[in-house]
Amino acid sequence: MKEKTEVFDMFKQFKNLVEKENGYFIKDIRTNRGGEFTSVKFNKFYEDHVIWHSLTAPYSCQQNGIAK
Repeated sequence: MKEKTEVFDMFKQFKNLVEKENGYFIKDIRTNRGGEFTSVKFNKFYEDHVIWHSLTAPYSCQQNGIAK
């Protein structure tokens, strides 16, 4: 990825790939509080695909790097 604006399309591709290869559906995703993961487009996608979106705690060094 060259820009954060590409995250949504890359996530959709990743979701399709994982679900096709494994036969399992993504039910839960944990991300940092970055705007690329909390956009209106992403929130609508989570809702449409019944994906529970949880956010890491801000300023928590124990959770740094989980979404990356």
